[in-house]
Amino acid sequence: MNALLLALIVQDGGEALYRKIEEALLGAKTLQLKYRVVTEARAGKDVDKCDVSGELAMKSNGRLRFDFRGTFLEADVKGAVACDGKTLRVTVGEKAKDRPAPADLGKEFARLLVRGGLSASFSAGFAHLQTSVAEWKLSDWRELEPEKLGERECRRLQFTVDTGLKKEQFVAKLWVDAATLVPVKRVVKGGDDAIEIVITETWEGAKLDGGLADEDFEFEK
Repeated sequence: MNALLLALIVQDGGEALYRKIEEALLGAKTLQLKYRVVTEARAGKDVDKCDVSGELAMKSNGRLRFDFRGTFLEADVKGAVACDGKTLRVTVGEKAKDRPAPADLGKEFARLLVRGGLSASFSAGFAHLQTSVAEWKLSDWRELEPEKLGERECRRLQFTVDTGLKKEQFVAKLWVDAATLVPVKRVVKGGDDAIEIVITETWEGAKLDGGLADEDFEFEK
């Protein structure tokens, strides 16, 4: 096939592929996975690095639990975000803060996982869900050439995200399992003239529609 024609087909298919990825997560009743997020912020020769990992479990009916542990600007951090369907609890260290669960949390968080990843849940996305993730503006779709990660065949997608928060905009590259369309890896680049931010997020052992009960998300008494 002509290389130019192939390039045009790949580019035009970017949005269609994205919609399929989002539908796969929005249509899942449950999702479980292990993750790692590495963030590097460069300002001239100075580099700040954050490295956190943990596990995520969620249900489409708004039940959610994910923990995080690692280093943030050379300080040890640990905590968790959990929702039992009524209350959203954010715990950092030994301090916990409760607030009413956002409406349609299951769908909002599923969209967040595709549009911004778990890395966004630590910053603009999940901490400020007053702005619906569905309202984020996506553009510049482009499906890239497939690539293997280990033994896994992956399709790749690039797109630009504008969250509408303080003119926050970033470019995301997404690797998804070619068979399930579940994300495997994400690289996000953003920042401004003064600072460059690169976020690399990886998922392992992602499982859709597994056996999770509402009781699994009840808070410890």
